[in-house]
Amino acid sequence: MKSKKLGVIGAILFCAIGLASCQTPYHEDGERYVFVATNVNLPYWQEAQAGLTDAAKQMGVKAELVGPDKFDPQEELKAFQKVVESKPAGIMISVARPELLQDAINTAIAQGIPVITVDSDAPTSKRVMFVGTDNFRAGGESAKRIADLLKGTGQLVVITIPGQLNLDERARGMNDVLKKYPGIKLAQTIDDNGDPRVANDNISALLKAKAKIDGIICLEASGGSGAAEALHRLDVKIPIVGFDKDPETLDWIDRDVISATVTQKPYVMAYYALKFADDLHHNAVHDFKDWRTAPAPPMPTFVDTGTAVVDKSNAKVFREALAAHPPGFCQMLAAATPKDLVQHARTAKIAVLGAFFGLLGGTLAAAVTHGCTVAEAKGGWITELHHFPSSMAQNFWMSIVAWTTCFVLTILVSLVTRPRAEAELRGLVYGLTELKHDESRNWYGRPVPVAIGVGVMALILNFWFA
Repeated sequence: MKSKKLGVIGAILFCAIGLASCQTPYHEDGERYVFVATNVNLPYWQEAQAGLTDAAKQMGVKAELVGPDKFDPQEELKAFQKVVESKPAGIMISVARPELLQDAINTAIAQGIPVITVDSDAPTSKRVMFVGTDNFRAGGESAKRIADLLKGTGQLVVITIPGQLNLDERARGMNDVLKKYPGIKLAQTIDDNGDPRVANDNISALLKAKAKIDGIICLEASGGSGAAEALHRLDVKIPIVGFDKDPETLDWIDRDVISATVTQKPYVMAYYALKFADDLHHNAVHDFKDWRTAPAPPMPTFVDTGTAVVDKSNAKVFREALAAHPPGFCQMLAAATPKDLVQHARTAKIAVLGAFFGLLGGTLAAAVTHGCTVAEAKGGWITELHHFPSSMAQNFWMSIVAWTTCFVLTILVSLVTRPRAEAELRGLVYGLTELKHDESRNWYGRPVPVAIGVGVMALILNFWFA
């Protein structure tokens, strides 16, 4: 009897194992999702990539973030079209220009590829849903904060990128709130094209021209740090309300240059956008047979990921609460310009201070090595710990000790020091330094003619004394 029971149990287990082994896995091998961003070099999109990567790991799928390395709607369109040709399981995109990308989005949908817009929408396209900030409300938050700082009166400069739908929505929300403050006038709108250097140059030009500016409101991420650098360099105190939580903006809040910033949640946007795209690909929501033929989207058409306002009173707590999402080392090396390299280096806390102490430590290590070793009666001025057969061998080991010390010290100091704001790197980094123009000087006072003259004189002297 017992043997019969054991036989039945064994048969049941065998069948269960067999059925389990025959079950098709939920995700296919090589199932791939792609996020197309407007500017992959911005810290904002690096944070989004972290959310994308975390969600992909949890789900067991492949996911990547692609797009132009600067704000360029035409290049974003090309990147999107290339992604569509690769036929991924789903596409997420932050739309730089809705009118430019609408047809491409509709083409992807027609091919059965789910498209979800993230951060910036294309509402008249056939995209399935939008995940991101309620930008109208966020623009209103920015306006309310600047109005409080200006006490309801003053000349306001706005930094944005006109034509980008999410920023236009913020501008609409800002204008709606400012109607309640007739004493605040919009003096000028600056298009910084997503580049803090452009914001810096424009604000600097206005201040040097003695334009009346009582407040600055930034509706995109890069403008705040650019405007702050200009105010700091010219020693001017004007309230700034920024946008987003990139490291430079938070640094300027700590230094009382930026008054507040309205922060978004790019990590959350990308994280949930991928999950929604996965559900669409697998028709996981059974409201209709297939999302492709459904009369209405099976997903919510708008998901608001929310915002938070950060100022000096809560900046420290906000920083401590943030999870760390550093960029990858390969992404740092792929940066296209000196400015981009500095941006990534600062985000990863590879500080200038670390490089300085690394060089200093390496030099001292070389000196100590020379002082403690002897070769051909040279060195040993501290003590004689080792005798080299030749000066070349001594120099070789001095170089090894110096390089190793420099390398280790640079990493250690960089890990324990805070990232530097852009203003502190001016004059050290070419891409961040305002270049002086020499057109107003006489020709003999310009560097190029002087350098040519010195070079010619050096050649003459070399031939004369040869």
